[in-house]
Amino acid sequence: MMQIVDALHEGGLLNYWGFSYGSALGATVAAMFPERMGKVVLDGVLNPVDYFSGRDISQLTATDLSFDGFFTGCVANPDMCALAQLTMDAGELSEKVYGLIYHLKYNPFVTGPDA
Repeated sequence: MMQIVDALHEGGLLNYWGFSYGSALGATVAAMFPERMGKVVLDGVLNPVDYFSGRDISQLTATDLSFDGFFTGCVANPDMCALAQLTMDAGELSEKVYGLIYHLKYNPFVTGPDA
């Protein structure tokens, strides 16, 4: 990354905006080359120690909360969410969707022009 900055001949500082995985990348580059950093924005910061050691449980928790919010919003607005036709209970909808995902994991099917 720093070779690209050098090749641009624009002062030698990296201006960086990272989100999600990019926040881990940006934090790593900033730790390695603090004197080469210009403006830095890290959005969606994660715990780099947990991330790089493969133990980033907080990401999984956040994902579950996002899905829970989606299912709750879906059943609260059935006219805007076709999945709400399956049930009017967010917990039951969650079970149905996760059940479908589990089924597809072990019983995949091919789609597209070559199917």
